[in-house]
Amino acid sequence: MASKLKTDILETVSGSGTIALTNQLSGMTGASMPSGSVVQVVNATVVANQTSTSTSFVQYSALTASITPTSTSNKILVMFVGEIVHRVTGAANSHFRGQIYRGSSAVSSVVNERIYDYGGSGIHHEMQLVMHHLDTPATTSTTTYSLYFANTAGANSDVRNGTITLTEIKG
Repeated sequence: MASKLKTDILETVSGSGTIALTNQLSGMTGASMPSGSVVQVVNATVVANQTSTSTSFVQYSALTASITPTSTSNKILVMFVGEIVHRVTGAANSHFRGQIYRGSSAVSSVVNERIYDYGGSGIHHEMQLVMHHLDTPATTSTTTYSLYFANTAGANSDVRNGTITLTEIKG
């Protein structure tokens, strides 16, 4: 059973005054929030395709998101969702690799996706890539995150139609 308390006036413990409840949350800052609270959320979405044959990691340059943390002790939850495509021709192996970067530095573990063309006629494989990483940038400077990917085997790999969400969490 839910309870509801309604009142017009709250009096201080000492009885020396009253407490106005109107707009009490408007003065709340990131510093006054409890640990684990969401401080801010940044989101970016793009409908763009990028193809790569590089065996080294390259940035999915159509999609980046930047956030300015409010405290060096806060964490950033990075979430990427997008589509990947990789291709195999003639009894070959295809290996897609994805990783979240902060600026030009890798911060997440590598996600691997492999396919093999046993029949020798080629494969065009499409799937959704979902990655999450909880980062500790230890800065209050603007910080940029993006997806990097590599095609370490096979004809080529694509990343397309992505969304990246950055959530600052109070440390």
